[in-house]
Amino acid sequence: MRSGRGMPLVIQSWRGEIHFCIMATANGSLCNISGSVSENGSWIGCMESDIEQGTVKAIQAWIAYLLIPLNLISIFANLLVILAVTRTSHLQEPAHKLIANLAVADFIMGVRGVFIAPITFLIEFPPKIICLGHCVVVTLSALASTNSLIAINIDRYIAISRPLHYYQIVTPRVILLMVVLAWSFAVFVSVLSLIVNRWQPDQPCIYDIVSSRISVFLISVLIMTCGTALVSIYAYIMMITKHHQRQIHQ
Repeated sequence: MRSGRGMPLVIQSWRGEIHFCIMATANGSLCNISGSVSENGSWIGCMESDIEQGTVKAIQAWIAYLLIPLNLISIFANLLVILAVTRTSHLQEPAHKLIANLAVADFIMGVRGVFIAPITFLIEFPPKIICLGHCVVVTLSALASTNSLIAINIDRYIAISRPLHYYQIVTPRVILLMVVLAWSFAVFVSVLSLIVNRWQPDQPCIYDIVSSRISVFLISVLIMTCGTALVSIYAYIMMITKHHQRQIHQ
């Protein structure tokens, strides 16, 4: 292995053949190259890889364009759910209100995918306000959606385990408290990611790079907690269902 300013970094086997090598360009970027060296370590030849920076940018642009119609469908579908729950009287049930709350979070995520995300894909180093705004909206909508899923599953757990006392436990105040807690935590973490961030003008706008370690840690803990809660609640619901089926057959 050898490297130097303006020289390739060569990784060679014991027979003098190259497995792969990397060369630094004049602007500091890296390109994959291949070639061969002689037995004494001298450089014989180098050929640039077919994958270049322009190809990567083109792929990112196509991904951004393909995600726009999918996000438009998400916006339309979630808007229909919100309107159906808010405008229909017989859908004013606690579970339906929590589903509408989930639809609001997913609606915000769809708006982000149409108006904000393509800019971060198409611009290599987007301005600070766009990059941080993108991270804040992602954090807000993702955490609100995850918290809404937890609230929905808690509601289903109460409906299965306490069916006779469901409406005494899940009152409109309890639903309002669930919604407020879901959005409060999401707003707190998103504001924290806005205040404490690692944005640099010469770095790409990637969530793991820009967001603070605290935000990433909180989101990871919440996702793990949500996954555990979902699996536990669904397992309990399956046990109750099988128990009811056995009683019906008897």
